[in-house]
Amino acid sequence: MPIDMTFPKEGAFTGINSMTLVKSAPEPELACALINRILEPSVAKMLSEQTLSAPSVGGIDFKPETARFLAYPDTKATDLGLFTPDWKFIVPRRGPWLERYNQVFTS
Repeated sequence: MPIDMTFPKEGAFTGINSMTLVKSAPEPELACALINRILEPSVAKMLSEQTLSAPSVGGIDFKPETARFLAYPDTKATDLGLFTPDWKFIVPRRGPWLERYNQVFTS
């Protein structure tokens, strides 16, 4: 069934996809290998095409039917009218906000 991406009239925002190593994880070398594999341009391209999310790797060319959905390169987020949160403001406050969120929505 054909589908299309839409943006709500109220607007849409960008997010950050990320991976990180877990402190004291049992297989740090394996984790590094996985992250390095995901950052290979061919893998990053395939993941972006399958999920319509912008890659973390620069210099990748996409077919027009895929590129129209991606906020890539990063300057395209503005062209798409996407709101980018101020992560420098959010990150230091995220812990207490999540605690409050959990209190409100789990009680």
